[in-house]
Amino acid sequence: MKKIINATLATMLLLGTSSFAFADQTFAAESTTQTVAPLLNTSYEGDVAITGHLPAKGAVTSRIFTTDGWMIGLTQTPIQTDENGDYSISITDYTKYVQAGYPDYGTLSPLTQGMYIEVVSLNENGDYVDRSMLNVQSADAGKEAAVNKLFIDNNPTNTIRDTVVQADIDQAENIANSVTDATLKTALQDRVASANQQLHDRLLEQAATATTHALFIDANPINDITEDLTQEAIDTASNQVSALKESPTKNTLLANIDKAQLQLTEKLAEQEAAIAVASLFTESHEIVADLTQDRIDQAQLKVNAVTNLEKKAQLQEQINDAQQQLDNSKIKEPESPTPDPIVEPTIPTDEKTDPISVPTEETTDPVTPIKDEPATPTEQAAEENTPVAQDTPPIKTPSTPNVQQAIQKNTHLITPNTAYQSQPTTLQTEQTQTTATPSESTASTEKTLPKTGDQNTVPTTLFGTLLIGLAALWSRKSLKK
Repeated sequence: MKKIINATLATMLLLGTSSFAFADQTFAAESTTQTVAPLLNTSYEGDVAITGHLPAKGAVTSRIFTTDGWMIGLTQTPIQTDENGDYSISITDYTKYVQAGYPDYGTLSPLTQGMYIEVVSLNENGDYVDRSMLNVQSADAGKEAAVNKLFIDNNPTNTIRDTVVQADIDQAENIANSVTDATLKTALQDRVASANQQLHDRLLEQAATATTHALFIDANPINDITEDLTQEAIDTASNQVSALKESPTKNTLLANIDKAQLQLTEKLAEQEAAIAVASLFTESHEIVADLTQDRIDQAQLKVNAVTNLEKKAQLQEQINDAQQQLDNSKIKEPESPTPDPIVEPTIPTDEKTDPISVPTEETTDPVTPIKDEPATPTEQAAEENTPVAQDTPPIKTPSTPNVQQAIQKNTHLITPNTAYQSQPTTLQTEQTQTTATPSESTASTEKTLPKTGDQNTVPTTLFGTLLIGLAALWSRKSLKK
């Protein structure tokens, strides 16, 4: 009840003094314009609400005056603030008065330039605390204030507020376009464009930050990378961060990406090394049957690239195990030496029954087959005089040296000194070569006569016939004795 009485008395006081004390109030309003802040926010032409802020939760009353100082509006009841001390008074909250000081009980029109607004703050008991009186500014001034609200502390030299969204910028752009003053209009449009670019950069920065942080566990770059991180995810984050303008935030994000790339590279190296080492063994941890030293060496190179010391030590232990098993397998199963060629046993030969092998002489000259030709009269005579070997009892013969000496002596006497003296050697060689042919008799050896007309035909035949004759003659003499 006391609060209501106090508020009523304050209202009556204002009404009672409105007609004769207005000149003082007008002077006071002019002298205190924008000096008591933030009790009353600036009002502009066309506004339908008056806003402000109190230092603490409380209540306010308000009056509106014309440019001439006549009160035309009054709040009949106090207006309560919110928990933060903010208040808002609508035009409909005012009781309309005529200039004579009597209530009109109509609705006030929107504010016009030059009006004055007075706001009085009350404490919890409804007592007067403080007041603020400001004049209503032009519509263009109000539009400038609306644009400036995009920035921190309503100062366009600062960055945009953290709470600014695209809808706020769109609304400020429409307000700037409606300004009548050309110079102010251009300035406000530039401020809106700056705010829009800052919002665009902020959204890109926020997206790049979110993408970069998503590379790590719990989206926190202090942690390690996620288990399912891929190179594609890192590349996407890197592209987004690279598109940002230079700023401390960009540098921080680049450092985070470098950290993620390093951890992913190390992780992939560990996985590749683990796969290479695992391929050396079977499920029973025995080395695979086809394991080679080269495969172990390749796995060793991949293990050397691992930077995690604990993981590297585990893989190295498995490499050593595989190497030991491979070395042991080589000791247990030595390589078989090259087998010696099999030598077949030599069967003793009988010179009388087995043919004597003669080494084959390679020649590039074609072999001319020997054709049987009619024997010459001389050859027929030699064949007739040649005794035929028969099975006879052993006959004692002179020693071989004596026979050879006799043959050499007679040969020297009979054979003329010609170029054919070397023919016995030729005959002897030819006889040796023919021993490899199938033998018809062990007692005698027949030699195919050379072709008639060859250089060695006549001398060889005569010499052979002579030797045979001498041998036969010597044998007969020995028998007679």
